[in-house]
Amino acid sequence: MVDSIEFAKYIINRFLFLNIDKNGKTTLSETKLHKLMYICDGLLLSADINLIGENPKAWNYGPVYPRVNNWLKKKPDALEKRHDDISEDSPEIKDVIVLIDTVINSWGLWPAYKLSNWSHSPGSPWEKALKKGKGYMNSVIDKKDMGKYFQEMISGN
Repeated sequence: MVDSIEFAKYIINRFLFLNIDKNGKTTLSETKLHKLMYICDGLLLSADINLIGENPKAWNYGPVYPRVNNWLKKKPDALEKRHDDISEDSPEIKDVIVLIDTVINSWGLWPAYKLSNWSHSPGSPWEKALKKGKGYMNSVIDKKDMGKYFQEMISGN
């Protein structure tokens, strides 16, 4: 299992790397980072791989990883620079770099508001967490719900 902050750093590094040669560079905001993490997490869970060691929570703008959110508050420039304090040779991460790159190259082009709106879709794990929490923001998003949701999304159901 990988620490959520370490996973966020991998996404930031890959986003910066992949974005270098694009015309009209896209930006990485906190909201977009959380949604990209959520998508990667969901796709991994759809394959029965629970890699990220934290459950996202249902916040106003969609799924948020609280530890990552707190880290970003302490490191406001974290989204703009490469993180050399992580090992990109980690076997857990090496196996999912292609997935991370695919997510960045597709959903990473979406603006943050569109990713938030998408995460609020009817039947989404975010919506289910809110229902289970009786509308309370900060409700834990169940990883089983995520795996099932993304599995259905992949299969077109």
